[in-house]
Amino acid sequence: MSERYKYCIVPKCRNRTVTAPDKLFINVPKNYVIRKKWCKAMKRDPKLNPELSESSVRDVCGDHFDSFIIGEDEPCPEQATEKEKFESDWRKQRCYTTIYKGIERKFLPLIRHTTDGKEAWNILKSNFEPTSKARLAVLIDEFFELKFNPEEETIGIFCKRVDEKKTQVKEAGFEIPELLIALQLIRRLPAEYDHLVQTLYRLKDEEFNHREVEKQLVNEAGRIQLKQKDLNLDYTENAYTVGSFRQQETRKKSFERSVGPFKETWSIQENQLP
Repeated sequence: MSERYKYCIVPKCRNRTVTAPDKLFINVPKNYVIRKKWCKAMKRDPKLNPELSESSVRDVCGDHFDSFIIGEDEPCPEQATEKEKFESDWRKQRCYTTIYKGIERKFLPLIRHTTDGKEAWNILKSNFEPTSKARLAVLIDEFFELKFNPEEETIGIFCKRVDEKKTQVKEAGFEIPELLIALQLIRRLPAEYDHLVQTLYRLKDEEFNHREVEKQLVNEAGRIQLKQKDLNLDYTENAYTVGSFRQQETRKKSFERSVGPFKETWSIQENQLP
């Protein structure tokens, strides 16, 4: 059974399970009051973003969980009243409960040994968003394995995938040079792009960047699509013409078969005429 597709609902965040499979996503609590607080912390504009219903399942990625859920670690002072200590403990428990109920069940064993929300979150971050050299190596390898698949995506979506993978590599501690990004965009293209690729290779160094290459690829994709449409139109017209011709031939043969028995009779009658 495939996992549920998730995307972050924080405004301007583009993280989702397809483009950021290593991100940890937390379910937004379904309680109406808590959901309203979360949306306020996310700075979701009710005029631009629809209000979340209590039955909907929505997620927030780990990039924002630190800032508006965990917050700064402010220990309860020793001179605090019993009420303040109780509220402090209650906030910690609510934080932990939110994390515990918001993650997938297969991740629960990682945090079962603690009841502190901040500690639980740090454990999850260290397991799912490592910043080691090994993680960086994996991301760089994934970047250079990207390939355009014309049967499943447009050239624009492919360019977006390259850009998002570049961003992931940068977040892991390394910035891919502009030249390599541009070369990756044209590295494994179908044969119909060969002429454009040769043209791009002749660009000056200051013009050869991934934004310019992306623009040229999108324009070329439009031209190829239009050409393919024209070819399909010509094929349809030819097929219609051939079909009409074959239909006429079929009718002619049917007529000949139907009058076949009478041909000899007509010939005899014509020979007997004075």
